[in-house]
Order: sequence, then C-alpha cells, then structure tokens
Amino acid sequence: MGISLTSNYFMKHAHKHDCEKNYYGEFLCSAAPDFLWYCVQDVGSYQGQVFGIATYKGKVGIYEDYYGSCSGCGAWGEGGEPEKQQDVIDNATLFNDREAAIAHIDTLEEKEDLDRKKFEDAIYDAFADLTRNDWSDEECHCLDHFTKRN
Repeated sequence: MGISLTSNYFMKHAHKHDCEKNYYGEFLCSAAPDFLWYCVQDVGSYQGQVFGIATYKGKVGIYEDYYGSCSGCGAWGEGGEPEKQQDVIDNATLFNDREAAIAHIDTLEEKEDLDRKKFEDAIYDAFADLTRNDWSDEECHCLDHFTKRN
C-alpha cells in the first residue's frame, strides 16, 4: 500500500534511497536520512511553512521551515528545499523532554494553522518510541516500501 506524505496524512517514515520527492515530507526524509519522521505538515498555499516531528540521535526534533511559490522565492523542488541533513538540523529544535517539546509548539509562527492534535500526538508517539526503541530505520520506509517492523 502506498502512502501519501501530504499535510493531511503522514506515517512514521525513514528514508534510505533516492525515492521520488513530490511532497514536503519526502524532501525532508531524503535530505535527513538519519531522522525518523512522525508528522510533517505544511501550512499555507503558494507560500507557507513546513513543520515536522522526528527523532534524531535519541531526541525528538521539531522542524520549522518556509517555502515559496517559485524558483526565485524558495519553492521546494526548485532549489528552496533542504538538500542535506545539516539543513534540517539547522531548522530543528531538539528536545529530551516531552513537555518542553509540547510547549515549544506555542513559539512556532503560523501555529494556528497546524493540526495541533496530530502534532502533539506525533510528539507523544516519538517519545514513546524512543523509550521502547521498537523502530529501525535500516531500510527505506517510504511510499509503498513503508512497513512497521518489531
């Protein structure tokens, strides 16, 4: 079963191959293969923001970035997207504490357009998985390769 990485539906996702990049989540997974993504939401229309929840090196990260509508104004897929893991790290805030991560949502710009419940649920899931350590990102979990393994 294929999955859509749009703002409305996103499953935990690790990326290890050069898979097609049509949605913001796929760009993030490709640029930051050591991150395990739980939620990616884009808010806006022609211009807006991309927010994400991921685990990285035993911490939960909240990612925040912007996108434009044309190649000269930051459109993802036309040069405005993150291209390497350091780009993602630079736009992420990493947390060891779940409550601090939840509180950080209130500092995000355009937070009123987020699906806050999905975002908070992703934070809870990410911290829970860190303590259980029941996910592996050794394989590509994108699109129809996505599976949960015990």
